[in-house]
Amino acid sequence: MDYVYLHIYKTSHMEDFPVSRFLSAKSLHVCHNILNITLGLACTSFPSDLTGDWTDSSTNKGVDFKSSGVTGWDVTLFGRSVNSWTCVDEDTDQILLASPPVTIYGLDFVVYRCMKYKKLSSCSYKITFNSGKQMNAGNQRVIVLLKGDKDANGDSKATVALCNAGVVESRTIRKNTCS
Repeated sequence: MDYVYLHIYKTSHMEDFPVSRFLSAKSLHVCHNILNITLGLACTSFPSDLTGDWTDSSTNKGVDFKSSGVTGWDVTLFGRSVNSWTCVDEDTDQILLASPPVTIYGLDFVVYRCMKYKKLSSCSYKITFNSGKQMNAGNQRVIVLLKGDKDANGDSKATVALCNAGVVESRTIRKNTCS
């Protein structure tokens, strides 16, 4: 089920409110408030100069950035490969990317990748993956959860709070159109 998140920007904070049970429209106009309604995506897009085809210096493989997702950085989990990532959460300096669900032994798992990016030049960015290595995912720096995992309060576990600032791996990506 797609959820509609209503982001109400106030002077001190932002509140997320799942309005899908109250609204059926995909858009809403409200005067005197600044509203951002998103379908199933709690992130802003990547910067426009990051959009496009890049090569990862660590793997020498391609990575393709679109406005809110990434293709590349293959991860194999119990023989099933994922390389498509969508932004599902963010904070001021990092984002949480999620793979489509992977079915293993009849259970749906989602692979999450914590990522920071920093522009070095118009042709290169520093990418930092920010989590521990997963042995069952080829020692990649990812987090694997059951699809829809909730914490003790019933909130999704798939937030940037999963990201571990003490365990990082950095690499440089270079834009393919640069010489």
